[in-house]
Amino acid sequence: MSGRLPARATLRVAGLLHDVGKPRSRAFSDKTNDYTFYEHERIGAEMVDPLLARLRFSNEERERIVALVRHHLICYDSSWSDAAVRRWIRRVSPGLLDDLYALNRADVLGKGREAGEDLERLSALQARVAEVLARARP
Repeated sequence: MSGRLPARATLRVAGLLHDVGKPRSRAFSDKTNDYTFYEHERIGAEMVDPLLARLRFSNEERERIVALVRHHLICYDSSWSDAAVRRWIRRVSPGLLDDLYALNRADVLGKGREAGEDLERLSALQARVAEVLARARP
């Protein structure tokens, strides 16, 4: 995955650790007859924080990486209202948007399957966020 990420250290570390919560969240679903990883992003963020502290990352780097791991799944739906887009931006933090887009793009491309639909959804979100932010500025 890191070959598809820009060369920013915190983004590369987030790319390395973004799915660390999957083993703890793995569960078999009779409904889908497959394994699920619900909440793996939350569990991963909880696991990554103390790890980065032990590795002596700065507080700023640690907070950024934990936030990227926590929010790396982007489940955008074109039916989101402008208010929903603004709430999402506030939740993930405007300062993380570019890294979140890059991390999600790398994650989608790294799955080894057709990624066109997911990439289109990501592009649509980027355009929508830019539109909402442009309207919010005086």
